[in-house]
Amino acid sequence: VRISELEKGNEALNKNLAETKTALEGSQAKTKELSSSVASLKEQLAGLETQKAELDKALAAGKETEASYQKKVRALNGSIAALKKQVGEMESLVAAKDAEIAALQQDEAALKAAADEQSKAMAALNAEKDALSSALDKTKADKKLTTLILGALLAIAVIMAVVGIVRGRRKVA
Repeated sequence: VRISELEKGNEALNKNLAETKTALEGSQAKTKELSSSVASLKEQLAGLETQKAELDKALAAGKETEASYQKKVRALNGSIAALKKQVGEMESLVAAKDAEIAALQQDEAALKAAADEQSKAMAALNAEKDALSSALDKTKADKKLTTLILGALLAIAVIMAVVGIVRGRRKVA
């Protein structure tokens, strides 16, 4: 009974472990995707900063009017702010996924440890079961031998009684 309970528990642990591994792999893939998006946004941000620096140079060289420069800089600053906000949000998502991954890795380690403990307990119970089974087989063999000896003694006693009765009748006759 105890072994079947452990086997059921082991099945549940294996199922939870598989689910945790799947969730962990999914979170790691999502983190990789988010990190890639953050890198892309940072590249776009760097590109906008470069455009802004080029506008500064163009204004200094007199290639841009102040009004045109102001308009373009406002647009670039708006885009830069929006990208910085997106980068911040994405980095927060990455941090949340990293925390989720850490929790899943802890869960996975705990489940593996529990599965190992359960496997050890099952092995100990199986060894105990085998020892008991061996002792039971020896006891059965001993009982069969005892029964055989008692049967033989009973047969001898019956034969001796018959011989005694037959001799007793001969003396009487």
